[in-house]
Amino acid sequence: MMVNFVILQTLHHGNWLITWLDFAVDSRNLQLALSADGINPHSSLSSRYSCWPVILITYNLPPWLCMKHKFMMLSLLISGPQQPRNDIDVYLAPLIEDLKTLWDVGIDAFDANKQEHFTLWTVLLWTISDFPAYANLSGCNVKGYFACPICREGTNSCWLKHCKKNAYTGHRKFLPINHPYRRLKKVFNGEQEFGSPPEPLSGEKVLEKVEGIENS
Repeated sequence: MMVNFVILQTLHHGNWLITWLDFAVDSRNLQLALSADGINPHSSLSSRYSCWPVILITYNLPPWLCMKHKFMMLSLLISGPQQPRNDIDVYLAPLIEDLKTLWDVGIDAFDANKQEHFTLWTVLLWTISDFPAYANLSGCNVKGYFACPICREGTNSCWLKHCKKNAYTGHRKFLPINHPYRRLKKVFNGEQEFGSPPEPLSGEKVLEKVEGIENS
């Protein structure tokens, strides 16, 4: 899945600039984000046609320009009678290989301003998606008893037998410790909440969890 090749997905803040100075020293090297989601182009919820655009966004541009549609690159358009779901990695494989080449080897490019050839490298910083697409793109479970990517195995969930759905009642632990909602009982699960939120996994911890995964 994508989590296996997003080189800097597991890093945060600006630490990667220090780690890869050779990349950071040349402002012409591309810094990209990948966004994907399913849409229905026919504006009908009953339609069985699915369309998934995969868009690359360039972060070398100023913030007020990088999210403009004319600066986004439509790299893939996955369409068909059904959603790609977990098989989306099959469609993304050629793009993954190109991104790996652009990071590991680089390509020869021409700078029209300086009238010179140079080696262009590219890095994929992160992915952008909604919560359901997050499961397909990153291989993260977002359903069932352990749906929270932050709480993971400690997700506070229960099964509502009458509506046959999972309910997640531990979200108050993310509020400030003195928040009045923490002391309310009736409007929540009948208990007060004084727990502290779990720490999100670091990039190194995420890598440890996915290193042993083998995709067939």
